[in-house]
Amino acid sequence: MQTLEDVLGSRVNIAVLRYLTAVSGSLSGNEIAKRLGLQQSSARLALERLVEAGVITRTEVGRSAGYELDSGLAFVRALLVPLFREETRLRDKLMSALARGSGRLQPKPTAVVLFGSVARGMRDFRDIDLLCIVAKQRDKSALHDSVGDAFSQIQREFKVPVSAVVATDVELSSPKLESVVGETKRDGLLLFGTAPHQLRGIRILETGARRAK
Repeated sequence: MQTLEDVLGSRVNIAVLRYLTAVSGSLSGNEIAKRLGLQQSSARLALERLVEAGVITRTEVGRSAGYELDSGLAFVRALLVPLFREETRLRDKLMSALARGSGRLQPKPTAVVLFGSVARGMRDFRDIDLLCIVAKQRDKSALHDSVGDAFSQIQREFKVPVSAVVATDVELSSPKLESVVGETKRDGLLLFGTAPHQLRGIRILETGARRAK
């Protein structure tokens, strides 16, 4: 019988399994490597290890081979699929918690936008980066001081620090914030409030973003 040690033995193994639990049908090793941004040799080695462990099936198709999660296994149904589903739900819980925390900030911001590694969907993030927009210059210091309290539960439960860049609408056009604004335009996710005109078109967290009142 398979064990978690046999199956989750490396980061590449985990990446391959995470992907195969989210798709259906057989995929070639080269296609899996391309979609995961892995070297073909690394992906192929992981696939063969997982075939040997018995959780992935290999089917010869001409000169290539197709790989697919063996969904008929009790180990796959009872452990692997629920594991990666819960991982996805954990990220959703983090996003919802960030939206709620944004609503607790004082003075109330006009917008709170997530940027950085978490916004890009990276799983091995080390911190959470927020861009908080305030209406008045004099509110910046007080809002920055409230970040610790507003996100204390997230920092405790998820063991990740939350840091914030606080700025007014006008300051978003300053050279000092050029890199932050550029990154936010590319990958930002609106958690709370209404995006300023400099950030129009960014993604919105469907269940979390709320218009500031």
